[in-house]
Order: sequence, then C-alpha cells, then structure tokens
Amino acid sequence: PREKLAVGQAVFAMTAIIGPILGPIFGGYISDNYDWPWIFFINIPVGIGCVLAVRQLFAGRETPAVKAPVDRIGLALLVLAVGSLQLMLDKGKELDWFGSGFITTLAVMTVMGFSFLIAWELRVTNPIVNLRLFTERNFAIAVVTLSLIFGIFFGSVVLIPQWLQTYQGYTAFTAGLATAPNGILAVLLAPMIARLTGKVDLRFFVTLSLCVFLGTFWMRTQWTAEVDFHHVVLPQFLQGIAMACFFLPLSQLSLGSLKPHQIAMGAGLQNFTRTASAAFAASISTTVWDNQISRHHAQLSEHVTAYDSGVTSTLNNFAAQGIPPDQSLALLNRTVNAQAVIMATADYFAWAMPFFVALIVLIWFAKPTRGGMPAGGGGH
Repeated sequence: PREKLAVGQAVFAMTAIIGPILGPIFGGYISDNYDWPWIFFINIPVGIGCVLAVRQLFAGRETPAVKAPVDRIGLALLVLAVGSLQLMLDKGKELDWFGSGFITTLAVMTVMGFSFLIAWELRVTNPIVNLRLFTERNFAIAVVTLSLIFGIFFGSVVLIPQWLQTYQGYTAFTAGLATAPNGILAVLLAPMIARLTGKVDLRFFVTLSLCVFLGTFWMRTQWTAEVDFHHVVLPQFLQGIAMACFFLPLSQLSLGSLKPHQIAMGAGLQNFTRTASAAFAASISTTVWDNQISRHHAQLSEHVTAYDSGVTSTLNNFAAQGIPPDQSLALLNRTVNAQAVIMATADYFAWAMPFFVALIVLIWFAKPTRGGMPAGGGGH
C-alpha cells in the first residue's frame, strides 16, 4: 500500500546496505582461511534457503494471471547491447582496447544495439524496457542520480580492498575489516530516515548524502603511502551517513510519482540501471586506476637519476646498511611504485568529486517531494 511504501523501502534499503558490512568480512575470512571459490559456493545453501522461504511466504498469494506478449526483439537487443558493453569493459584492458579488432567489434555492437533498442522500445505496445517512464521528471532524475552515485561508490568498493591487499600488505580479512564500517551508520540511520521522509523534502536527504560523499572522498585524496588503519576506516565509517541518505530517498523519489501499474516496471528499471552502473564502474575504475599507476610511475621515474640528491642520499643510506646495489635499486623502485599507486588512488577520488557537485545541482531540478509523493499533494 502507498502509505507503507516508505517502511517497505526502508527494509529493502537495509538489506541492500548490510552487504558492505558482512560481505568484506566474511569474504576476507573465507579467502584467508579456506579457498576463494568458497565465496561463491557459500551462496548455494543460502540460495536454497531463500527458495524455500519464498515458496512458503508466497503460497496462496498469486495475483490474477494476464497473458501478455513478450517483447522478444527488445529482449534480444537488450542482451546484445548490455552484453557487448560489459564484455568490452571487462576485456578492454587485457586486449589493448581499440587496438584489438574484437574490442572494436564489441563497441560497434554496443552502439548499434542501444540505438536499435531505443528506437524499437519507443514504438512497441508492450516494451521489455518501458523507456517512456523517463518522461516523468522525478523518475528520470532520481534513476540517473542513483545510478551514478552507486557506480562511483562501487568503484571505490572495488579499488580500496585491491589497494590495501596488493600494496599495503593487508590480508583479505583485515581489508574487509577496514571497509566494513561503511554500512554501520547506514543500517542505524535507515529507520530514522524512513520516518523523516514523509516530513522532509527528499531532495535535502540526497543533497546531504552527496555532501558527505564529497567530504569522505576528499579525505581519501589526503591518504599517503604510510596511511594507517584508523585513517582508512574513518571515511568508510562516515560514508554510512551518505549511504542512508541517498538509497531510500532516491528510491522513493523515483517511484513515488509513478502510477500504481507503472511501479513494478519502474522498480525493475531502477534496479537494472543501478546494477549495470556498478558493473561498468568496476571495469572502468580498475582500468583507469592501472593506467594512472603506470603514468605516475613513469613521471616519478624521470626524476630518479644519479644527479638527484634525494636519490643519491637514499642509495647511500642503503649501502651503509649493507644492502647490495641491485637490492637497493629494487627497494628504490618499490618506493617509487608505492607513491605512484597512492597518487593514482587519490586521482580516482578527486575525479569523482565534480560528479557529486553536478548531481547536487541535478537533484534540485526534481519536483519537491516528501515520502514519495509530490510535496503539494498526491497528483501526478
């Protein structure tokens, strides 16, 4: 029911947010103490339990069946476009991007697939993806904002553990402990946010969320190669405020202005774009990060010469400690690489910040809304 929409979405938001708390910890523990494939195997008993629970809960709750034609052409174009794009992003770095004929072919298939998909979906009666929902201003703005925020956030979720484990010497479990605080405040604040959404303009919550994201991303640009556990955890913990203030309000903002028969399609489209955005961000962020590491390493290496006083002093210190010349150069290269990595990591967070500023502006183009309904009343 419409009056229980906020509560229902708050429960859903808490289940979606709890992943960043439990996932990194359990995933790290399994990787360190068993074998990494068990991260996937563990889902089998969980999945069986979910199937049994759903079967029991939904028994006798069937709604009248309506036989509607399936948009097979739209479905095929959707699979072609999204599949080609995801494969291109996943394999691009490995195959040297557009230096590869395979990647170029995937890029052409992606463009053609999306072009034909949009043209087809706008002309059929029962589209597999109802693009006409984007003519509703609040839905379009909320879905775009939610997808971009979640994509940028997910890129950091991918990068930080990689950096901690590969370059900072963290185990998978300790890296999980460092990233897990991201969800603590989110879970604690979600019920309160759900109660307040009926009284406060949803755009304020989203703006607060983006401001917190800006602050935590700026904190990460200040990290150095010697950053300690506390300074890694602090922005993760504070970011929980942002998680609570964007997930639920944006869900309500996107669905609240739709007609009842449009909500199912709207929710599906919203979740699809959010999930796709996360998948694309995972591929793009790691590729950009690796490229930036190489670029910064090359730039820093230009200053590592026999004429540089800092280099000479460092090598002399190594020699005084009895370290052979070959090992001294290897240690020096490791130092340069550590600086290149932290600079590339800071680049990701610095480049993300202007997107948050732009989204703060964008969200205020939405209609003022409280609790999923327009602030001035219940009309569409």
